[in-house]
This record gives sequence, structure tokens and C-alpha cells, in this order.
Amino acid sequence: MPKQVQSAKETDYPEVISFIEAQTALQEFRQAYPEFFEQLDVLVDQYNTTLESAEKTCRNEQVKCGPFDLYQFTTKYNAEALFNAVGRDKFLELGGTTGSEVTYSIDKARFEAAVAAKKVSKEIVDTVRKEAPVFHTPKRLVLP
Repeated sequence: MPKQVQSAKETDYPEVISFIEAQTALQEFRQAYPEFFEQLDVLVDQYNTTLESAEKTCRNEQVKCGPFDLYQFTTKYNAEALFNAVGRDKFLELGGTTGSEVTYSIDKARFEAAVAAKKVSKEIVDTVRKEAPVFHTPKRLVLP
């Protein structure tokens, strides 16, 4: 069952009161200069929409393009999948480690050496090792 959401009064938290005051000041400033903010809102919306679309495309295509900086790939290892596939003894032999609280980790160098020596089947490698792109992207602009 999901955790229940707790509600609180705004006055219970000074940080919330401060935010509301800042929000009110911003709204008053927007009302004082409506034409400027109408144009800015259009530009920000266009920026965010095109940013989201371009980032999605670059991530899907896994390419570095313009300000979308795909700077490396990282290899992810699923230690639990390796443990479940080969059992405890083989897991430890292949570079896996366990602690007193059951957590799974893999010594990447030992595992890769085992893969290179063909001690691990392709199916297990495909389950355990995943490639994931890592990006630097422009920051999203947000105006209330």
C-alpha cells in the first residue's frame, strides 16, 4: 500500500512562507511588465519544447550534437543477476562480493577477465552488463 501523503499548514514552515512571499513578489513584478513577460513566456516555452525534443532525439540516437554532449558510455553491472544465474561460489569466483546484509557488487576487472576467458555465457553477460549513455545538457528554463 502506498505511503499516505501528509499535509501541513503553510504557517508551519517558515521556508514555505518565504517562498510564497517570493512568489507573490514575482507575480506583482509580472503584472507591472505584462508585455515583456508575454514575449518571454513564448520564448521560454519554445526553448523548453525544442530542448526536450532535441534531447530525446540525441539520447535515443546516442549521438553528441551541438550543445547535447554525449561524453561517454558507462557500463552497468547487475550483480544480483549474476548471483542468480551462477550461484554463490561461481559469483565470488567471477568477481562478485557479498556483505553481511545481502548486497551484490562486481569487481569489474575480474568479471571482464572472466568474460574474456569465456567463463561466462553470452546470455549471462547480456543480463549482467548494460551500456548507458551519460549526458551534459543545457539547463531547463522555468518561469512561473
